[in-house]
Amino acid sequence: MSYGNFSAKEAIGHFMGRITRAMSRRFQNIIIKAGYDISFEQWVIIANLNRKNGQFQQQLADNTYRNKTSVTRMINALQERGFVERISDPKDLRQKRIFLTEKGDQLYEELRPLAMEVQELATRGIKAEEMEYCKKILLKIYFNIEER
Repeated sequence: MSYGNFSAKEAIGHFMGRITRAMSRRFQNIIIKAGYDISFEQWVIIANLNRKNGQFQQQLADNTYRNKTSVTRMINALQERGFVERISDPKDLRQKRIFLTEKGDQLYEELRPLAMEVQELATRGIKAEEMEYCKKILLKIYFNIEER
């Protein structure tokens, strides 16, 4: 079976980066074809807030592996469109928590099946036990290089 121009000798970081970019491009194309005007990066923010609503901006940056400046820019864009809102933290009014609005929740529910479609496409032909083994290996790689 041919896998295009991938090489078994390719560096793991390059290999994983290519996969990540391919999946994000595919998702971006699918959401554009479905008529949504949102970037993949904005989707990542919305999906992360769906998992844990009310995060501080720095938490959101850490949890999405992005810098605070780019997350702030995305939050601004999402807030302008009514998908998220900033609410002062009652314990520290200088800090803002980010929450999905009802419109943001609705967008998540509409886009989630499209994200799952990309996931299913990416894992097509891979047995469940192979996928679990792959995840274990990737977690090992992550913990080997993660700064603690």
